[in-house]
Amino acid sequence: MILIYPEDIKKIFFKKKFNFYLLIGKDFFFLKESLKKITKLARIFEFNETYKFDLDQNINWNKVYNLIQSFHLFSKKQIILLDFFRKNITSKNLNNLIHFQNLYNDNILLIIRSNRQNFIKQNSILFLKIKKNIIYVDCNFPNKNRAFSLIKQEFKRINISLDKKIFNVLYYNFEGNFSEFNQSIKFLKELHKDRIKYNNKIENLLQRSVKFNYYQWINSIFSGDIEKSLCILENIEFKKETIQKVLKIVQRYLILISLLKYCSSKRLNILLKRTVICNLKTRLVEDAKLYLKESDIHLAITIIIRIKKNIETKSKDILKRELEKLSLVICGKYKNSLKKFFYD
Repeated sequence: MILIYPEDIKKIFFKKKFNFYLLIGKDFFFLKESLKKITKLARIFEFNETYKFDLDQNINWNKVYNLIQSFHLFSKKQIILLDFFRKNITSKNLNNLIHFQNLYNDNILLIIRSNRQNFIKQNSILFLKIKKNIIYVDCNFPNKNRAFSLIKQEFKRINISLDKKIFNVLYYNFEGNFSEFNQSIKFLKELHKDRIKYNNKIENLLQRSVKFNYYQWINSIFSGDIEKSLCILENIEFKKETIQKVLKIVQRYLILISLLKYCSSKRLNILLKRTVICNLKTRLVEDAKLYLKESDIHLAITIIIRIKKNIETKSKDILKRELEKLSLVICGKYKNSLKKFFYD
């Protein structure tokens, strides 16, 4: 199995002929665009007919098998697309897939497309029995460095420099949805054509399309992503009443992490993990538990208490600066020499 990204499809397609493509990922933009690329390139090799089936309990395997068996001298080469967007594949479909992969030949291009990230792991028996080479296309939202590299190359082709700060704001805002992110980038390129009004238009673009919230900030600080958390704070709509609610959530997670980290009782540890306080943030709490020290937690709670105490009397700029300090502490990115500064 060869792992590639959507932007590598064209390169690998002409390097060597492969007849089995696996498109796996949660970003529907890449799932759609990767399929388009493969079918377009396949036409060069006369794969002009495409047959699509949903890999569910209603699939008619007789039709799928007939496509292979009916192939004759004057038939066109065929693309068979199997879409799977459900939780689990049935044992009947799995057995048919195992049987099917032994039958199809060089005149068949097989594509399996799924948004199930654990598709390969759950159906490992299938991939262990496949003798042919498989191209696995990662269709997930790209990490920031890869996305920046892709967009930067695109901008370079039209002689435009890419502003890293603006890119970061758009990337974090549309993280997980490349379709909307890509639309904003396209609009950004259009704005460059009007150099005089560019700055004003960029400001309007960010105000209109960027809608950060404090829950995104919570996710970023407990993931240890300081760059993302500071970017969100810089571009967030600032409301004092919302900060009160958010700080309560952050404080609860910090107390939970402290209990989980230093709790010696296994039963209590399990009980804490099952409480509502964990809810959907269990993974974030577990990740933060690995790098947060007791002194970090104590310092973070001290800052939270100070923000709550001064929230009505301090200006928005001062409160935002305090939240930036809190981000640095929870992300573990502050220096020991600055501890006194944080307490002041």
